Amino acid sequence: MEEGSLRSSLKVRSLDREDLRDPASVHRQLCALCQKVAWRARKRGVRARTVTLKLRYFDFETLTRSRTIPSTSADSELLPVPLDLFRRARRRPAPVRLLGVALSNLVLDDRQLHLFGDDSRRWESVDNVRARYGYGAIGLAGSLRSRRASTRWRAHMHGNAC
Repeated sequence: MEEGSLRSSLKVRSLDREDLRDPASVHRQLCALCQKVAWRARKRGVRARTVTLKLRYFDFETLTRSRTIPSTSADSELLPVPLDLFRRARRRPAPVRLLGVALSNLVLDDRQLHLFGDDSRRWESVDNVRARYGYGAIGLAGSLRSRRASTRWRAHMHGNAC
């Protein structure tokens, strides 16, 4: 890896056509964003020490909050950070237009092996499934819509009412 590439960041943002209005939708979106950005970090062979949340309301007021953490590229270690940043940053109940998660302060993933095991094999397996079957083939349960919401969405897309 080139020295200059470590100074960059990895970013993902939501592309929903509708504003997010309920906490479950925000949680689901942040979960999906964390999975995506963590996957990109592992593909590049880096871990992040800083997590940044971008929150844009429907009226385009935008807030950005960051936190420095022990370096990681694990979905499950990253997810609590933007969830907490969102909880602390949200000051009004207005609909959310955009969410973004960025990883920065990147370091090469050259960790020493853990004596009692670590999660790197699990995430490597997840990445292998994604490489073979596509990104959406596997993920954290928190990023999934409920069966009822999914049924309503499919019906809406096909012109049927639930």
